[in-house]
Amino acid sequence: MSHIVVEPFAHNLADLIGPTSASSPPRGPFHYLCKLAVLIGRIVSYNNSPIAPTDNTEFESLETTLARFRLSLPRKYRSIVGLSASEVTHVTQLQILLHVCTILLHHPTVPVPTSPLSSSSDGPLHQNQGHSPGSSIHDLPPAEPAFARCVSAVNNILFILKTHINSPPPCPPTGSPVVIDVLQNPFITPSLFLSARILAVRWLETGRDKGVRAEIELILGVFDRIQEVWPDVASKYRCLVLADLARDGNSLGSIKSGASGYISKECAVAYVSTDR
Repeated sequence: MSHIVVEPFAHNLADLIGPTSASSPPRGPFHYLCKLAVLIGRIVSYNNSPIAPTDNTEFESLETTLARFRLSLPRKYRSIVGLSASEVTHVTQLQILLHVCTILLHHPTVPVPTSPLSSSSDGPLHQNQGHSPGSSIHDLPPAEPAFARCVSAVNNILFILKTHINSPPPCPPTGSPVVIDVLQNPFITPSLFLSARILAVRWLETGRDKGVRAEIELILGVFDRIQEVWPDVASKYRCLVLADLARDGNSLGSIKSGASGYISKECAVAYVSTDR
């Protein structure tokens, strides 16, 4: 048991995310996944708060903490190249979840009370004002700043998927790629659903652009791979994506603003109920 590092849990988020001392034993990727889970929880709690914020202080603090967390990662965990087979799955999940944090910061999962910071064009998203736009997919018409940040984060997740599919990095010491094992990780399915949800909104918003639809089909293909090992969880998320694609343009606003939630009551009953 001497190889196990016991580290007290820091309730202060800034202390928890702070860089590890150079004299401390090396930490594996799962250590950073656990810390990131705490940050994700804080982001979700912030966006689900029943009390509307009066300023951007907490939002900016979370965004700064996310940036500090990225900087605190050991160099070898900032990329999926050169990792051992035992590390690559966790590091891939870690990299995907970092981009999910950006999406959750800028695209809440539920409506929030109207506040002075609410955007007039995007409904109840109080974060939508005052943030610079990110890159939009396929040079399509620019989205609103906050939503463009989400699209940019999804592009980064897609890049990770394409890297594993088209040119999986070899894992020492054997040099063999482990693409199937990585893509069949059931814990990435919620992140892939969230990515597909953002793309579905973009697809509707751009008049059903073929390039955006191809990216959605890529995610559906990954769900098919996951379904080979985890049929129940993958099939449910796949059905939810297909339900999004069946929506019409009239529901675009509620999807984009989160006013209808990420999963409608109909989908919850049809695809996520315990009897399926």
